[in-house]
Amino acid sequence: MLTNRWGRIAAGVSKWVGHYEEAKRRHTSGMNDHDIMVEACVLHGSGTNFENQWHLLKKYPRWSEVLKKDENEHPPTPSTPSDGSGKRGRVNEDENFTPTDDGGSTTRPMGVKVQKRNKGKSKVDDTEISNLVSKFDQNNEIMLKRYQQAEQTTLLKQQFLQQEAMELELDRARIDLEWQRYAAEQMRIDEEAANNKWMRKMKMYESLNQRSTLNPAEEEAKAKLFIELYDFYVYK
Repeated sequence: MLTNRWGRIAAGVSKWVGHYEEAKRRHTSGMNDHDIMVEACVLHGSGTNFENQWHLLKKYPRWSEVLKKDENEHPPTPSTPSDGSGKRGRVNEDENFTPTDDGGSTTRPMGVKVQKRNKGKSKVDDTEISNLVSKFDQNNEIMLKRYQQAEQTTLLKQQFLQQEAMELELDRARIDLEWQRYAAEQMRIDEEAANNKWMRKMKMYESLNQRSTLNPAEEEAKAKLFIELYDFYVYK
């Protein structure tokens, strides 16, 4: 499963490296690294561009660009055959000699030293692959935890705002209730004061009404009290 996953990553990174190197070859004066990266994204097209994986892998020598050079850039090394057949050949990077002629080419098998060296490289590469995949998994796990924490934080903020809104509504309701109670109490006090005032006037009127003789001022006061008491009963 690990090998299959790495195979998909390696294939994608290889394709991305090709487009990145093509963008570097197109580099003109005035272009910076950012412009080269943008050009590589355009060449790569839609889909995952493996830019992040490339930044992790490019420090390893095996992922540096391998330019394909034609025979003009790499002229063949002439051989010195004993039979004078005129065959030519060249030595590749693994120190293997490859003779060539007009009819085709054959390749000398790898030597024991080369095989051992390649075997050692394979072990190192497997270790690097395992470490890189482990780093990818760790990064994914870290990003997932950060996303979950951010989501949880957002949810807590929403709950806090909802709770705060509910408390504000309760405060408004309490204030309205207190105002209603105050208004009712004030109305009761005013009504009680009016009744007390009416009772005093009623007693004054009864006292004047029970007297047989009144002076002009008392007669006027009695008449005034009568009118006020009448209005109180009629318009109450």
